[in-house]
Amino acid sequence: MTRPAAHLSDRPRMVGREFEQAELAAALDDVRQGRGRAVMLLGEPGMGKSTLADQLAQHASAAGLRVARGPCSAAGMPPLWP
Repeated sequence: MTRPAAHLSDRPRMVGREFEQAELAAALDDVRQGRGRAVMLLGEPGMGKSTLADQLAQHASAAGLRVARGPCSAAGMPPLWP
């Protein structure tokens, strides 16, 4: 039996990232007002980067913005190359 794909709302709620969430919310507000922004999430594996990105994408989509994401592998690449 296959399990259906998890939805963002099925993920655990993030705890302890209020500062990062506020920074991302401010960036999203700038974009909604026509001021372009770039955001880079850096950190060790398991620190919640993907969860923060998922939450940002969910909020942007809910705000009516078009969202696109793509993975990249950093294997053998210089830092910040992706």
